[in-house]
Formats: sequence, C-alpha cells, structure tokens
Amino acid sequence: MSFFYTSYQWCTTGVCTWANFVSFVYNDVTDIFDGLSVTCKLYADDIKLYTSYCFNQLHSNLVDATERLIAWADNWQLKLAADKCIVCRLKQSQWPIGWDASNTEYKINDSTLQYKDNVRDLGVIIDCNLKFEQHISNVLHKAHNRANLILKCFNSRDRVLLTKAFCTYVRFLLEYCTPVLSPQYKYLIEKIERVQRHFTKRMQGLKNKTYTERLKLTGIESLLIRTTAIKL
Repeated sequence: MSFFYTSYQWCTTGVCTWANFVSFVYNDVTDIFDGLSVTCKLYADDIKLYTSYCFNQLHSNLVDATERLIAWADNWQLKLAADKCIVCRLKQSQWPIGWDASNTEYKINDSTLQYKDNVRDLGVIIDCNLKFEQHISNVLHKAHNRANLILKCFNSRDRVLLTKAFCTYVRFLLEYCTPVLSPQYKYLIEKIERVQRHFTKRMQGLKNKTYTERLKLTGIESLLIRTTAIKL
C-alpha cells in the first residue's frame, strides 16, 4: 500500500487464498465514488457504473466517476479492458436523445467508449427500452429448436417422458432471470407461452385438445402462472 511492501511469506499448503485481498480491493474501489451520485456494482471482474438524470440538466458525475476509476486502476497497476466497455442509456422510446448522447464522451486510456442500444450482462441482453425483446427472441429460437429435437430424437411417445424432457431441457430457458425480464407486453407473453403450447399439441392424443386440457393431462402449469409465482 502506498509503495510499502510486506515481507515475503512461504506458502506451505500449496494453495494461495486471495479472498481477503480481493475483498479489500473491492471495498477500496467503491470508496472512490464518494460524493458522486453514481452507483457502483461489482460482480467477479466486472464493474458497472450508472446514474440517473433529466435530459434538460447538465451532468458530469459519470464522467468524473470514470476518471476516478481509471486513476484507481493505474494506482493498483490494473489494466482496464477498454474494448469491452460500452455506454448504454436506458430510456423510454418516446423520449428524445439529449445533447450528451452525441457530445459527452467517455474515455478509457484514450479509447472513446461507444454508445450501444443493448448490452449482454450475465446471459441477459438488456436493451435501452427495457423491453428485452431481443433477448426473448434469442431464447425462443433456442427453446423451439430444443423442443423440436426432443420430439424428433425420442422414439417413445410417452407423455410423462416427453413432459420431463421438456421441463428439463426447454422450460428452464424460458424461466431464466424471470424476475428481471418478465415481459409486460401481451404479444411477448404469448410468444413465450407458444413454445409450450406447440409442444403439448404435438404429443400423441392431444392434438384436438384445448391448451387448458393439455396442461391438465400432462400435469404442468402454464408458463404465465409459473413466471407470476416466481416473481412473487
């Protein structure tokens, strides 16, 4: 710390634990944003800085926070991956883009960060309008493919077997991060439900049954009910 070094210690166990050091570094990085209306979130080796403001107001807290982070990283001799850093603004679609979106620049090591409409974080694609439409489309594509593979690869037409396969390999895709990205638009809710609706309809003996009857015969709940229960 401050160019003072501790004495060397021999490691007798063969395993070096960095938990205390990492905890200290993480606590230290959160302190550098004191006095700024900026929130810092840490996960593994990722850091997120965000703030809120009105379009008709000037703001520089996020720029100052970025500069403090760069100075802190240089002090700790840590390299920031500027090519993996982006700027994403969360707003409603009808809101105009303010002056700062085109004039304010965020830089790391002389590299200007790009503005993007969406960002992938922990497996979820977050768009600037918080509709998660792109993420849901990607998930639905994977879910439909897996559901079709189950019906093609299994020779058995047993309902119990196919239902368990669907719940194991498909349904978890549709329920991942439900409390975060649960859609509020009806057309997105129907798109998600359509995966299970089509799968149960292709089961033997259920083609002419209604969706409610198919759910009772297979013993599963609708995805809407399950996602609502998860959110609660």
